[in-house]
Amino acid sequence: LFLNVQAGHHILDMCAAPGSKTFQLLEMIHQSKEPGLLPTALVIANDLKVQRCDVLIHNTKRMCTANLIVTNHEAQSFPSCSLAKDDSEAYKDHCKPQRLEFDRVLCDVPCSGDGTLRKSHDLWRKWSSSMGNEFHLLQVNIAMRGVLPYLKWVVGWFTQLAQ
Repeated sequence: LFLNVQAGHHILDMCAAPGSKTFQLLEMIHQSKEPGLLPTALVIANDLKVQRCDVLIHNTKRMCTANLIVTNHEAQSFPSCSLAKDDSEAYKDHCKPQRLEFDRVLCDVPCSGDGTLRKSHDLWRKWSSSMGNEFHLLQVNIAMRGVLPYLKWVVGWFTQLAQ
């Protein structure tokens, strides 16, 4: 709800698997459209591991939507994307790709694993605080990759929120 997703938004879910948040994003874009119209929104759901992408696809398949693209890439170095704009004048000649700017970025970074200790007692023997700290740099890099292209917007948003 915090993201305030609309029917025409382009959304990047950087660490998407297993897909429950992605499914909720898809539900939001389909609910926010006008009756009888398909949403023009696009959700790009990314995960690093192929097996987790398979789970993501399986979990979002029941939505039956053409508004989802699943990618398999390191979130901290997620590439810039291009989108062909369908202008009626430009379409006659050719669609010119333009840099895809996301309206919303969801970044649920990988956790340190310390929360799973209560469920997996065998991890107590293996887990250490240094293992948890190893994730910190990865978490920061993923978050920075998600926010840097939109830093100007984020600063403006927080400024409005503070007023």
